[in-house]
Amino acid sequence: MTFGKNLKRLRAQRGWSQSAAARVAGIAYRSYQNWEGGSREPRLDALKKLADAFGVSADVLLADPQPVNEVEVAK
Repeated sequence: MTFGKNLKRLRAQRGWSQSAAARVAGIAYRSYQNWEGGSREPRLDALKKLADAFGVSADVLLADPQPVNEVEVAK
């Protein structure tokens, strides 16, 4: 369910509603709801639209964010 959490986080950072995020990405509102809610995952073409809309790469949408205290800092 990381993908949905990432969508929600990015959407909240921009102050967008779900319908606004769907509109900016050019996808159906119901599809966006399903993806953010974790009940479905997008196809590759929709993933690209979402990444473009949020101004991030697809791996940012798919990545499991690590808590800051668990990230090793290279010395």
